[in-house]
Amino acid sequence: MMIKKRHAIDRRMGAAGLKLVFGCLALALCCLALAPTGQAGFEDVAVGARPLALGGSFVAIADDANAVYWNPAGLAGMEGIRLMGTRAWPFRVPDLHIDYLAIKAPDVGPFALGFGWLNTSLKDVLSENTFILSLAKDGIGPLSAGVNLKYFRLDAPGYERYNDPAYDGAASAWGLDIGALMHLRRNFTLGLSARNLNEPEIRLLSTTADPDVISRRIHLGAAYLFRDTVVMTADLTSKTGDLDDFGLHAGGEIWFFKAYAVRVGTARNRQSVGAGVRADHWKVDFALVNHQRLDNSYRVTVGLTY
Repeated sequence: MMIKKRHAIDRRMGAAGLKLVFGCLALALCCLALAPTGQAGFEDVAVGARPLALGGSFVAIADDANAVYWNPAGLAGMEGIRLMGTRAWPFRVPDLHIDYLAIKAPDVGPFALGFGWLNTSLKDVLSENTFILSLAKDGIGPLSAGVNLKYFRLDAPGYERYNDPAYDGAASAWGLDIGALMHLRRNFTLGLSARNLNEPEIRLLSTTADPDVISRRIHLGAAYLFRDTVVMTADLTSKTGDLDDFGLHAGGEIWFFKAYAVRVGTARNRQSVGAGVRADHWKVDFALVNHQRLDNSYRVTVGLTY
């Protein structure tokens, strides 16, 4: 009887261990696919349904609470309080979710203030959290600038559950972003965003020889508004700033009756589509992006304005 019971326990532990291994692989694969440059671990995630539908091209738009993540300089041009929440279902992987919350808070003196939280998690396996504090200010003439202070925290309940001796608990690091917007005309805007300028390092397991680097990312963008109805936008993104390292993200948006929007975008051989509806104090956006090797990803965003 005791032998049978022990075998049963061993089988459960083996199944649990396999779940942990495959769970880690699933999270790594999905983070790899989500990142525009194909890297995992706090890398660029196209948060917000509207930016995703526009192909991840949003640096020169940054006109809602998504600016906390994409370009903090955009907060300087906003009035009132903006709240936004996003839920993403990447590639229909069970228990894998991406959540994003952002707020454009009341101004503090001459500064616009924002807060953000981004979570990528695979239930009972891994959880990546990014907490963001944003400050922005109008500059000289058409120029505005912003800065993000970010706190990264990586938890691995899967390792903790099975008492992995190399796991010392949650790992954390600090990051810094800067952003700028320039309104050259009423309908033409240029944007710049440099994320993770200090390239913070994070180490999850003590046996890891070299810590993981949260890569720097440079975004250069332009957006054009035609007759308050059609928006065309494009971003160039790079890790190094070298000309041969830049990748193109582009998208378009058209509004009907100032209430309904249709969006399309493209980024590194991935296409996206989306739609939105808005009223005076609320809006809802939806996006779908395809992937050549994995299933589709979906995002829904709800925003409120006060």
